[in-house]
Formats: sequence, structure tokens, C-alpha cells
Amino acid sequence: SAASDVYKRQEDSSSMASDLRVLIATDNHLGYLEKNPLRGNDSFAAFEEILKIAVGKHPAYPDVEPVDMVLLGGDLFHDNKPSRSTLFRTMNIMKKYVLGDNPVRFKVLSDQCVN
Repeated sequence: SAASDVYKRQEDSSSMASDLRVLIATDNHLGYLEKNPLRGNDSFAAFEEILKIAVGKHPAYPDVEPVDMVLLGGDLFHDNKPSRSTLFRTMNIMKKYVLGDNPVRFKVLSDQCVN
């Protein structure tokens, strides 16, 4: 399960403020079998579960704290030209869990010209 890769921050950790918590999800394949009446919602339901875990609002994992970043690797969409329906559903899920006014508190401290 995706939650097996989510680690709970230790309450007594002295480095909590400087920790960067990242949830990595790969190969979501949104829109897979989207026209199938039984399986058409599966990829979207799984993606929404991942984002619920990321924001700390998944009912099965009440003690998991929100992450600072979600890194999506692999294929987000099943088709290289996703349908309008798939794009619409994906954006609605992202609007619900990802897009918002939370500040981005991430700073690159190294000199990118040197590294």
C-alpha cells in the first residue's frame, strides 16, 4: 500500500523544523480503463487516497502528519494524450488536495552554478 512508504515523524525529534517530508508516488496511470463501468474509477480513487495521505487526512492513517512535497514519478496518465474527462477529474482531485495558499517553505542552500 502507498501508506507503507509514509513514515510518522517522531514527536520528540529535535530536527522536526528542518525535516523535509516527501511522499513519492509512481506510475499512477490516471484514466486506465476509464470507460469500464467497474474499473473506470480505480486509478482516480487510488490517486485521491495518495493525496489524502499526503495532506494527513486519510481516515485509515490518522496519525500520519502532512508532507511538505509530493513527488510524482513515472506515468501520471495512462495515455500520452489523456481524455478531457481524465484531465478534468485529475485537476479536480489536485484542486481539492494540492493547490492552495499554503506557503512553500523550501530553500535551495547550495550554489547551483558550482554544483
